[in-house]
Amino acid sequence: PRGFQTAHADGAVDVTAAGGRLRSLSVREAPKTPTVFLLGDSTVTDQPADLPYDPRGCYCGWGQMLPLFLRESAAVSNHAHSGLTTAACRNEGHWGIVSGLLRPGDFVLLQFGHNDQKCADLAAYGGYAENLKRYVREIREKGAVPILVTPVSRSIWDLPGGGLNDLLRDWADACRSVAESTGSSLSDLHAESIRFLLGQGETAARRFFHPGDRTHFNDYGGYLMASLAVRGLRNTELRPLLRDTSGMPDPAAHCRRRSNCLLCAGFDALPDPPGGFASPFAQPVLPDLRYSDGETPSDSRNTRSK
Repeated sequence: PRGFQTAHADGAVDVTAAGGRLRSLSVREAPKTPTVFLLGDSTVTDQPADLPYDPRGCYCGWGQMLPLFLRESAAVSNHAHSGLTTAACRNEGHWGIVSGLLRPGDFVLLQFGHNDQKCADLAAYGGYAENLKRYVREIREKGAVPILVTPVSRSIWDLPGGGLNDLLRDWADACRSVAESTGSSLSDLHAESIRFLLGQGETAARRFFHPGDRTHFNDYGGYLMASLAVRGLRNTELRPLLRDTSGMPDPAAHCRRRSNCLLCAGFDALPDPPGGFASPFAQPVLPDLRYSDGETPSDSRNTRSK
């Protein structure tokens, strides 16, 4: 975790059952399963949820939803953290953890830029691009496959006339350039998210973001952005591990009122509150948390995670 000098070991197995009763469960090791490692910022990281759970009112990184789009023959290990830059990921030891776990045949997805753009020494074609190139080189030295992901767009509409302000354009362009110069695969999530937001417009796009936020997604947005990232991943070495999504809900189908629309089912059942969205957790319910042997409540801070 950020702010700690050592890795947090978690030996628990968390199981979620939705829409049915669990009759049996078996757990076994799969040592030859390739792992998809994620490095990035708050738009990628695993986020917790409060109780009572509302998919509109919690935070969600798109990396959190990525396992839905992968076959059972792949594992996901998300090492993205809120606030990380291409430099902080290395300097704080997060890359060291991933580097020590990488095996030939693994994959590393990298999406940075949201926080790099706040640092003078991490300019798009300066420290940011150089850091990406170094990650690509070191990932390949481990026999793993680097896949660059352009930074997902914010939903900020403050240009004259209310236009979408593409604040991350330079970092997305630099990421594409690094992919081309290093011969790396690329998922252009920036272009896909820009296209989607422009198609939705400012008001409709709010449904995919945490209430009052224009950068961080709720669960619907996390699912949406993961689906857009997967579009690009189908043109990479990761393609054999991706699921057929033809039977999955289409998050982009909202305005067309199709029967498999995730938003029509979720939002129409829960009308927008007067005055717009607000956090529904004024008095959060504290669940009866159970801990693994040797754990303490502080160790299990992700127990309420989705």
